[in-house]
Amino acid sequence: MSMDTTLPPHGMADPKSAVGKFPAPEQMVDVLVVGAGPAGLAAALEAARSGASVLLVDEHPVPVGLAGLDVPYLFGGRAGAALANPARMVERVAAATPGLVEAYDAGVEVLLGVSAWGAWVERPGLAVLPCSLAGLSDGSRSWMCGFRRLVVAAGARDLVLSFRDADQPGVMGARGLAALLTRYDAFEGREIVILGTGRLALDTALLALDRGIAVPALVEAAAAPVGPAPM
Repeated sequence: MSMDTTLPPHGMADPKSAVGKFPAPEQMVDVLVVGAGPAGLAAALEAARSGASVLLVDEHPVPVGLAGLDVPYLFGGRAGAALANPARMVERVAAATPGLVEAYDAGVEVLLGVSAWGAWVERPGLAVLPCSLAGLSDGSRSWMCGFRRLVVAAGARDLVLSFRDADQPGVMGARGLAALLTRYDAFEGREIVILGTGRLALDTALLALDRGIAVPALVEAAAAPVGPAPM
């Protein structure tokens, strides 16, 4: 087998190169912000007020199938049937996200239920790209968005240490519980026991109590509670 190693004359384009042949992105923005939490909204508002075109995407509401797989949070099989109504979930997430209306009014394009599955910035090894790109998906289709600046404000994820029966329905993460109680209003449960007494555990207990969920116990491995006393 032989290979053609002949280089094109100086100044001529290599016909075999992919440079310049990558399709243009479906849309182009000055600033792409991933995550519509407090940090993402603050970044989107600041950029919009400076005159930049801004696209803000957030993966919530997640499809009911992903919630069943405990993605992106550990929902623990306690998501209610309301998650099967995408239109209602979009309304719920929009209503439960402080600052979203202000972002709309400032000219920020907001896409809910859209996740970013990849991002590539212009570098010598990526000369094939027409610009910096992000791959976006709404669950039914995927597209490329070009950007000049990227802000990733994806927030925290549930991290559950493994223990016996940790994979059983009903074992869930604090972020998953908070999402079901606040963003989705779709928690199926009346009583929870919390493992830990740190700030996150205490915040979760207070949130549950505020939403009418009984919290009969907080279980702590240490000899004394570790969270701040005033809570």
